[in-house]
Amino acid sequence: MIYYTVYNADGKKIADCGSEYDAKYLANVRNGTYKTNRLGWKETFDIEPIKYELPSITIVGTKIPIQQELPNTQQKPLNL
Repeated sequence: MIYYTVYNADGKKIADCGSEYDAKYLANVRNGTYKTNRLGWKETFDIEPIKYELPSITIVGTKIPIQQELPNTQQKPLNL
């Protein structure tokens, strides 16, 4: 990732810009300079997916899954 830091004539930071065009323009308007900054990613992470179990309820020792889909019916839609 590259971004640009703009400094005024006194050397004080006045802005960070995402494009070089904007940094040049702002540096010219303020009679200052700009500097290119590059961010390098030093670390990578491996993320393991979490295994989810569908919700269920236990009734008298029997585990019953909770219905996740609507049943197919032949009913006509409601007229609202």
